[in-house]
Amino acid sequence: MFLLHSRRLSGGSHADNDLKVFLLGRAVTGVTLQAHQHPLQLIAIEQRLRIFFEPTIQAFFFGYPTLIKYINWLHRFLNIPGTIFFLVYLYWFRITRHRITHQPEEHVDWMALSPSNPLIYEARRRTMAMCNLFAFVIFTLWPCMPP
Repeated sequence: MFLLHSRRLSGGSHADNDLKVFLLGRAVTGVTLQAHQHPLQLIAIEQRLRIFFEPTIQAFFFGYPTLIKYINWLHRFLNIPGTIFFLVYLYWFRITRHRITHQPEEHVDWMALSPSNPLIYEARRRTMAMCNLFAFVIFTLWPCMPP
């Protein structure tokens, strides 16, 4: 539902291209019909749980078409590039910026004291990779167009 309304508000160009890419990807995998049916199931579940607020939220944002275009742009361009930028920044901040170059005392665990502990970067990187993998698996097994 949001995709259809955002297509109308944005003049159709970007949203139409997004829809074409989505449908092409789903046509290749043969699950386009499922991707159309799953949001209806999701809406039914949300209605049973009394947490279906999407029409109210959409009604609010329809009064601000410029904001909708901005939010769509953020979603389109910050998903993957934003993740990459965050990992590069985290690597720079945690690994290279605060590196302790000398270790005068052997009995001190400098790795634990250092704000550039590489283990922190590795943990964040693995967490982000696992979250993306988990999302990919769910979306592959249960494809869902925006309701």
